[in-house]
This record gives sequence, structure tokens and C-alpha cells, in this order.
Amino acid sequence: SAYEEGYSVPSMSLELSSCPQQTLGRPLQADEVELRQVWMSLVYLTLQTVAHPRVKKDALSIPTPLEDRFLGFVRNIVQAHAMGSTLQRLKLEEMMNREEGSAERSPVETA
Repeated sequence: SAYEEGYSVPSMSLELSSCPQQTLGRPLQADEVELRQVWMSLVYLTLQTVAHPRVKKDALSIPTPLEDRFLGFVRNIVQAHAMGSTLQRLKLEEMMNREEGSAERSPVETA
């Protein structure tokens, strides 16, 4: 995989943007490009958190704002999974813990 080979998220995004085959037969909108980069970053952060082996040990590049924003979240999910929590249980706990009047999540955060 790209993670195992040491490709950075920005280089993956660049490669994907230059593919002649377009998703949905059209160029992606800005929010779709952002969502794709967030998803790739979440995958990289998860693999990094669980110490998935890499062939190339070079430092992986995940955009700093995304790493700062999601690293704690990924660590919590990995820890919850290790303790036996299911996705359904995590969703229920999130809904129960969400305070009334709390800030709404952005569409990218919801996805």
C-alpha cells in the first residue's frame, strides 16, 4: 500500500488529482477533495497508531492541521476498539455525550 511504501498524503492527493479517470465523470469539487484528503489522513493515522509495518521507514507526511485535528480522535477509537467497543456502541456513546446546544459538526467531520 502507499502507506507501507512511504508515500505521503499530499503526494497521494497529487497523484489522484492527475488521474485521467475522474470520479463521477467530472472533476471533484473542493469539499470532495478535502474529504478525500481527510479520509486518507485518517487511514494513515490509524495505521501509524496501530504500528502497522512499513517497508520504507521515512517519516510519513500527513498535513499538520489534519494530524493536529484528528490524532486524538484516532487514538481514542483505536483504544476503544482494543477494549472491545463496537462502532454501534461508539455512536450511541457519542449521541449520549453530545451536549444540547453544542456546535454542529462540519460536513467533512460528519462524513
